[in-house]
Amino acid sequence: MTTASLQYQKIKTFILAGIDGGDWAEGAKIPSENELASKFSLSRMTVNRAIKELEADGIVNRVQGKGTFVSPPRPLSSVLKIQGIDDEIRARGNQYSCRVVGLRAVKANSELSYQLEIPAGAEIFHSSIVHCENEIPMQLERRWVKPSIWKRFLQQDFTKQTPHAYMMEQVPFSKGEHTIQAQIADARVRRTLKMDEDEACLTIHRRTWVRDSVASFVKLIHPGNRFQLKTQLTKQ
Repeated sequence: MTTASLQYQKIKTFILAGIDGGDWAEGAKIPSENELASKFSLSRMTVNRAIKELEADGIVNRVQGKGTFVSPPRPLSSVLKIQGIDDEIRARGNQYSCRVVGLRAVKANSELSYQLEIPAGAEIFHSSIVHCENEIPMQLERRWVKPSIWKRFLQQDFTKQTPHAYMMEQVPFSKGEHTIQAQIADARVRRTLKMDEDEACLTIHRRTWVRDSVASFVKLIHPGNRFQLKTQLTKQ
């Protein structure tokens, strides 16, 4: 990376950290280009490049003669729609219920360090929940989130509101990524989801972003004979 790239990245990192850390809320005015150029001893051209990229990403909005303001988060759009399983079950006219298996702070292992782009050993929040349809287990959700974004995650009653609903209400996702894998479930998962010994499961690995930062990682594990993945292709 060139010196010029490093310089304008400093500005982007500073602004993103201020937004994610709560220094500038939605609609707040961020420092002017002159102020940022002075603070970092950079040219206005370098600062302008950083602001332009943040504006192109939908993170800030420049208003002529007034300044630069924090934009509202863009709604998430994905081929594989991110939707709460409780909404899916109720949309089918069935009864939704859940059981919280675990809710605690943990240290990031090597996999979570990679998925969340954080140092190994960093503290993160973890939830493990079984979602049921008409009292039949349909999904084991294992979720890891960054405490800096959802500070009160561990204080929530997820039998009344799912983690997905809580997170979208507090800080909506800006981007999502899915990886789907078919595999044989281990004994613990089989017991939890009441699966047959030789039954396969389908696991969706999902990462979500808040602005430019990976914010959460979740494994959604489904019994193969109780789950159907459906999406739509649209003509561009």
